[in-house]
Amino acid sequence: MKLASTGAEPRFADMKNIIYDGMYGLAVADALGVPYETETPDRMKKTPCTGMIGFRRYNQPAGSWSDDTAMSLCVADSLSRDYDIEDMMKRFSRWLGRGEYTAAGKAFDAGGTCRNAIRRFQEGTPPEYCGDRTINGNGNGALMRTFPIALYQCIQFQGKQLSDYLLPIHEVSALTHAHEIGLICCGMFSLTLKELLKNSERSFFDAAQSAFQKGMEAYASMGVNFEQYLPLFTAPAELMLRSPDELPSSGYALNTWNIALWSLLTTDNYHDCVLKAINLGGDTDTNGAVAGALAGVVYGKASIPGDWIDTLLNKPLIDEVCARFNKKILGIESSKTVIDRFEGAYAFLTMKAPVRIRIGDHTYQNLAAAFYALGVSEEHRSRFEFLTAKEARKLYKSLPHENQTEWRIYAAVKAKYEQHPAERQKLLETGSQEIIYDTSGSHDNVLGRCRCAECREKDFQNLYGKALMRVREELRDNRKTGAL
Repeated sequence: MKLASTGAEPRFADMKNIIYDGMYGLAVADALGVPYETETPDRMKKTPCTGMIGFRRYNQPAGSWSDDTAMSLCVADSLSRDYDIEDMMKRFSRWLGRGEYTAAGKAFDAGGTCRNAIRRFQEGTPPEYCGDRTINGNGNGALMRTFPIALYQCIQFQGKQLSDYLLPIHEVSALTHAHEIGLICCGMFSLTLKELLKNSERSFFDAAQSAFQKGMEAYASMGVNFEQYLPLFTAPAELMLRSPDELPSSGYALNTWNIALWSLLTTDNYHDCVLKAINLGGDTDTNGAVAGALAGVVYGKASIPGDWIDTLLNKPLIDEVCARFNKKILGIESSKTVIDRFEGAYAFLTMKAPVRIRIGDHTYQNLAAAFYALGVSEEHRSRFEFLTAKEARKLYKSLPHENQTEWRIYAAVKAKYEQHPAERQKLLETGSQEIIYDTSGSHDNVLGRCRCAECREKDFQNLYGKALMRVREELRDNRKTGAL
């Protein structure tokens, strides 16, 4: 068995990116697992998950995430206002009843324990008493949404006692799942994240082992209600030696925590980690989501295969919630730290966006046509004036052309934003965020960056993204001097 994580060092982005790393890690793995939920281990061995598919278990399109991501977004968005468990329950109610915080406007795969807790809240039960406190209240429906509150505590907590650090973790879990076994699972997840963020130089194994030891000590001091269940928990050094057949994959919180931890301990990258968790079968979306949240933090959002992120639905919602979380918790004002998806509010950045651009004696209908026209001789440029981006590219390749990309893309970008005040304002409003042109699927690592499996380790030039950032800076300087 591969035990790579005993020596592999985690790779962290800046702290400002952690919420994006973890939430995308969670959401992508959730969506990967959705079509396979309830599949047996034997069936998963025959037809394993290898990437995003749709229309199986819940008849949802590829990239659909479930209650794991939706309820995590509810928690994160609530924390963006304040720590308020009643507000969290209200958001859970809107998710289940109205389809808010969902991939496509409708809640699906809601667990019975969560449904019952939300119903009790709607009937007037105080939020702290809505969760199932019986032995049946040990499903993984709280563990799956622990990442945002765990991250919140890692950033906000200033005390010394771990019991105080764990209290909000337990309160958020107990909104739906209030039994001690489930509470300990959420606590162990949170302590593992805490140990990871303390020292980016340590291996995941070391962080997990330290979290386990501190967790066992903390829970042993919190009374017999917790202490009696500690023998059920397995140290990382022992857990990583288990075979897949020794890891039950039901929706029990402890099973999910063991699978997530085992998947991280026995792999050394996001891709392999989440597929390993999902391909055990059973509660595939939640097993993947819990592993994916931590793997996203360890390896970064950039490590997630580009085609998986491309397929993920409703990414603007995830970005908006993460942005609000960052603004509240870290004081970061920008809506994103990196703009690498030219969609939604950023659709104006696409090269194919319809906008008239005049260069010399010719007027083109989009930036791509202007860019390609500049690469051919003057006698042919008029032929690009009414072409779409795709048509312009095809014509460019059929004509004698030059490949000096950098000056052509800069000239086309400069013309667009100098000639159109509304577009110029949108570009300026991106602030100082890095802009990366995602060319996944086209293998173009000159104009942008392709993140397919073949290209993701290759160097990339991102000349279009750099041109946008260069022109943005020039426009900002011009505005300061009164040139605009």
